[in-house]
Amino acid sequence: MKTFKRTSSLALLISLLLLASVPTDSGAEETLGMGIAWAPIAGNGFSFRSMPAKGWGYQCGTVFWKNNKDSYVNIGGAALFILKRSAQTALYVPIGLGFTYEHNSYQQPDYPNNPYSSMHDVNEKSSGFAAGAGLGFTASVGNWQDVWFSFELVMMAEKSNILPMPQVAVHYFFR
Repeated sequence: MKTFKRTSSLALLISLLLLASVPTDSGAEETLGMGIAWAPIAGNGFSFRSMPAKGWGYQCGTVFWKNNKDSYVNIGGAALFILKRSAQTALYVPIGLGFTYEHNSYQQPDYPNNPYSSMHDVNEKSSGFAAGAGLGFTASVGNWQDVWFSFELVMMAEKSNILPMPQVAVHYFFR
């Protein structure tokens, strides 16, 4: 059952990304940007975003790091349905899916209350998918027309919990 959930979630992510890449009939050129995001359903870390004048856009992002004891990976993508867009602002609906994997290693005493206790290695691993949808707003920052700050409030489902989750991002758009 777990494999089915992961496979169907991955299929949904790929479908959303393909759906987001279909060009709109508006004839307007889409604006492409790169930046940094904290967005569990759209990908934490380095981010790429497409914002057309109307229709569907997308955002995808990833981050990974590893040291000798810990590792962390997050990858995600979101389809962005543009509700209204002007030269400086955009209102949109994000629908996305993200995957996170964490591994932590540390040593723990066999008997915590005994100072002479021997130590043993502990390896904790966790992974999971998060899916969500919500409402997002993005605007250019001051006089910098190419730098946009985004805020989204999404309802995120993760491990059978549904909770509101803010997401933020800063992108530099190439015009």
